[in-house]
Amino acid sequence: MKLSLRSLFAAAGLLVASANVGQAEEISLAPKFEPFAAPQVEATDIDATDIKLVNHCTDGCNTGCGAAGAGGCCDSCTSCCPSRHVGRDFWVCKDRSCGWVGGVDFLLLKPFASENGLAAGSAQMNYNPAFRIYFGRQNADGLGWRMRLFDFERSAQAIDGAIGVKVRYYDAEATQAVDFRRWNLLFSGGLRYAQTNFENGLGGPVSITSFNGVGLTFAAQAARDLNQSGSLRLLSSARWSALYDNTSQNLNRTTDRDDLLNVLELQLGPQYRRALRNGGYLTLGGGLEAQYWNNANGSGFTDTQDFGFAGFFTSVGITR
Repeated sequence: MKLSLRSLFAAAGLLVASANVGQAEEISLAPKFEPFAAPQVEATDIDATDIKLVNHCTDGCNTGCGAAGAGGCCDSCTSCCPSRHVGRDFWVCKDRSCGWVGGVDFLLLKPFASENGLAAGSAQMNYNPAFRIYFGRQNADGLGWRMRLFDFERSAQAIDGAIGVKVRYYDAEATQAVDFRRWNLLFSGGLRYAQTNFENGLGGPVSITSFNGVGLTFAAQAARDLNQSGSLRLLSSARWSALYDNTSQNLNRTTDRDDLLNVLELQLGPQYRRALRNGGYLTLGGGLEAQYWNNANGSGFTDTQDFGFAGFFTSVGITR
């Protein structure tokens, strides 16, 4: 009897186990329907540039509206956040600190002239100092204006002759700063008033050829970051001016009317930029400079004589 009961209990256990296995198989074979789940975006998948474009300086304005250097905002939130921009790479908020700009270039230039235009006996000019200063203002969207002044006035005398050179110009121009990836670009255009005076005397009366003219001036400047922080740059710039007026000469007391001067100026050299504590930048630079003045020491009196400078420059600038 005991054996038969044991056999019954064993048979019942086998039936229960087989039923559980069948139920598990039936559950595992049944199709599952789950709602669509949106993919999870990792923090590393978000581009910092996209965040900067969407926020568009709002972080800086919200945390320090009106504070100098707060995310590129200065006067108020409306002067920075709604500013115009073109594309994701053309807006770099940290470089858009609006304010006053100014600086001075200290130059060491040597004058040159074609057709022996600066030849008078043994008198000659080597490298001489000159200066150029600028002053203006730039808005948060990169639009601004500048005033510029350049001055070079030197002479050389010898027993058998004397020469002298005076070149001065004033620029009033509008500027537009544009940032693209690791490039900082500056375009400008406006008006220029220029004065030139060349003296040449060889044992007799001094010949003075002078020009006072007004015209247009255009410039493009490009600065490329050389390191990750952007504090070290390579600067290159080119400027072209077209000046119109009359050229006069004192010896024959005549005037060559409706004269034209073309001026080309080039710069190339390294630049160091440091952010200031209260906003803005301090910029130091230097390098090579060349100027070419077409028909500057000529006119209808003699053969056309071109003039130019070649030398070095060091610059100090500030943006506040």
